[in-house]
Amino acid sequence: MNMANVDRREFFKYMGALGLGVMGLSSQLPGVGLLKNAWASMEDREDFPGRTRTVSHMWRDKSKPWDGVTEYYAVESDRDKTPHMLELPLDDGKVWKTRDKYWKWPTTDEIAPPDITKKLLHPKGAKGLQEEWNEIIGFRAPEKVGKIAPEIKPGMIINGSNYKQYPGLKELMPFDIYTRLDPKSYLPFPQIEIVPTRSIYPSKMWSAYTRKYSGECKIDKDGVTLDKWVAGTPFPRPKRGVELAWNHDKVDIVGDCLRFAPMYWDLYGSDGSYERTYHFNLWYFRATGRTHIDPMPTYGDNRDGVFEWMVNYFSYPQDIKGMTLFRVHYLDSRKPDTMKAYIPSMRRVRKMSGTDLFDPLMGSDMIWEDFRSYWQKLSPTIFPNEYKLLDFREYLLPSTAPYGYVRHYPRLGRDYFCFERRPVYVLEIKSKDPGYVYGKRILYLDAETFTLLHIQNYDQEGRLWRTWMKNIVCEPETGVLHEDVTNIIDHISQHATTLHFTPSCCCKWITPSLPGRYFAGRAR
Repeated sequence: MNMANVDRREFFKYMGALGLGVMGLSSQLPGVGLLKNAWASMEDREDFPGRTRTVSHMWRDKSKPWDGVTEYYAVESDRDKTPHMLELPLDDGKVWKTRDKYWKWPTTDEIAPPDITKKLLHPKGAKGLQEEWNEIIGFRAPEKVGKIAPEIKPGMIINGSNYKQYPGLKELMPFDIYTRLDPKSYLPFPQIEIVPTRSIYPSKMWSAYTRKYSGECKIDKDGVTLDKWVAGTPFPRPKRGVELAWNHDKVDIVGDCLRFAPMYWDLYGSDGSYERTYHFNLWYFRATGRTHIDPMPTYGDNRDGVFEWMVNYFSYPQDIKGMTLFRVHYLDSRKPDTMKAYIPSMRRVRKMSGTDLFDPLMGSDMIWEDFRSYWQKLSPTIFPNEYKLLDFREYLLPSTAPYGYVRHYPRLGRDYFCFERRPVYVLEIKSKDPGYVYGKRILYLDAETFTLLHIQNYDQEGRLWRTWMKNIVCEPETGVLHEDVTNIIDHISQHATTLHFTPSCCCKWITPSLPGRYFAGRAR
């Protein structure tokens, strides 16, 4: 359906089918109003001028010997979401043309629109961003590492044949990651490269809002609820586990408005073999705590108290095409989040609650509560937990260098992973509800940015169930943080999911009316 041909009656019919009618949507999202021009075409919209689509996957064709030059790129059509494979030499891989359209791999200056990037630049450049944030948190990452297993140095290549020569690795890595150095383990690392530790930091305005408001933030007398937060990191020097949990809950990832288009899930079986891939588009909108795009720090009056919302639209394979997930996350810790799913085979919208939140999503190894690695609502009543700060120390974890972490995945044919020493807060979250899906979670949070690098989820019997290993990329000149690749393993069923991200950050056209604009033409 061409969106330009959608009339008002048809537009509101499809919005109503999703439970996203004008009245219903305005009660959930701030600033929707009458949704003027809400049915304008989305087909020709770009994230910002000068950019079209980005490459998503790159691999070698294993059906023939690799010539050392040609790489294979998968791109996806804006109109029909059909993946196409292209061949091109490595040296010429930045920009190319096909079907009268240009394609290119995203570069640092394309992560955010040029006008937003200009606002994010610090007068002293990347060094100024780093120094300002280091002053706020009280340290630099390189100063906090190097004491455990000092024999592990940048430049070293570690693999299954030599890792036992370095006994300090066992202490330096989370045990489940260390286990993957064993060639006999499930999905073993082919090899890892140790790279230097560097400081990473958020954007200029994030630092400014942290300075302005963090001193007013406090934990309510119930021991969980966060009071007085406006924007930025609420507790830049956390002393308690619950403060650390809130730092992660409010963390800045890819700005106020984000699009992953497309995003990929690759599934792997018990023998490590590739099973299938899912393609979907993801849109994210932050209603309050905004630090990149005007209006800041809150969008409109936000009378409904929305913190953020996220929409996922699945486009491939055909048996799930049109499946849509929608979640609104509220600021009030006692107000349950709104979660809905549009099921195309039933042509119905289903409100998700209870056990729906604990079922694996689309055959993957994540549940809805796992989205964003840890997306459980911090609440003293809905999800009663104990929050305990276990440790502050260094670990060897995925590198934060731009596009420098993953250089291998079974289907991509790359060679190795990059790891670096990171100062880490270790947070234990133990559920007080015996009926909850997880008994406890161990979060490994980067101490500079409070982003999650690794998580261990245990079942109610104390068995290690699911782990997430991920990297956070920091764009040096702007401080924009975003995810690159995440690896999820179900240790009980021996199954894995790999997430591949293609971010477009600070998308100004993503507003509270986007769910209606998009679904009016696609949810049918």
